[in-house]
This record gives sequence, structure tokens and C-alpha cells, in this order.
Amino acid sequence: MDAAAGAWIGAIGGVIGGLAAVGAWIVAIRANGKSAEANAIAGEATKTSREALALQARIDEREREFRDVSWRCGWQTDVEGNVAFLVLNDGLTEAKDVTLALNHNNQRVLRKLGNLRPGEEARYEVPDVATFTDEDGFTQVDQRIFDRTAYVIHWASPLGHVETISALGTNYFV
Repeated sequence: MDAAAGAWIGAIGGVIGGLAAVGAWIVAIRANGKSAEANAIAGEATKTSREALALQARIDEREREFRDVSWRCGWQTDVEGNVAFLVLNDGLTEAKDVTLALNHNNQRVLRKLGNLRPGEEARYEVPDVATFTDEDGFTQVDQRIFDRTAYVIHWASPLGHVETISALGTNYFV
């Protein structure tokens, strides 16, 4: 092979090598772009995974939380004939966002009572109670209000565990 042919073969090999290098460079740029996308997706997945783990830790802590809320509920009247439905947290732990749903005068009444610590009570002052004056001049409340009053109490523990109780009624006074 003469020197000119060798030069041509070398030049063609150089061009092919150069084209291969340019092609490899283009592939590398595209791969780098795809790698950046993959890293962004992995970063979002990591963030979502951490949020899920934190949420599960809160759920686990809530389930292990000591909760002791019990309720004593009933009616109370005063000498003027005013009537209130009392809700007393008779347990050992706080009840948060306490809500009372009570049937009164054939209507459902909803009252937010707030947070009740152990031993703390909330009152729902009942409007429009049927009263009468007895023969001694004392105001008396129509006793039918106290019979089988249905109620529901809804609350959350300090860590957010939600609970509800319902009762068909009460026939006693607090």
C-alpha cells in the first residue's frame, strides 16, 4: 500500500472516529439530561417517603397514647327554672374539640364545647323549656324534657385520636 492510500485510510478513520466522538458526546448530553430528570424524580420520591414515614410515626404515637376520657352527662335545673345539659369529663386525660349533639324539642342541636380537662364541665343552656308554677309558687320544669334525651359526644385526644359516644338518653341529674 502506498503512502497516499494510507493517508486516505487514516483520514477516513479520523473522520469516522470524530463522528463517533460527536455521536458519543450527543448521547452523553442526552444521558446527562435523563440523569437529571431521574435525580429529580428520586428526590421527590425521597421527600414523599420521608413524609409518609413521619405520618406513620405520628399514627403510631397516637395509637400508643394513653387515653382515659369518660363522660358524665345529665340535666341540671336552678330555682328560677333554667335548665342546662351538663357534660363533665370524668376521665384522667384531656378531651379536645368536644362537640355535643343533643335532641331537644324534636330538633337536633349541635354545640361546640371546646377542650375539657379532667374534672372540667361544659353546659348547654337549654332555651324554651316548658315551665309552670306550682301551688307553693315555685317554678317547675316540665319533666318530659328529661326523659330519654338522645345525645352524642364527639372529641379528640391530645394527639388527635377521634372518638364518639352516643346515648339514647339519660334520666338522672348531674
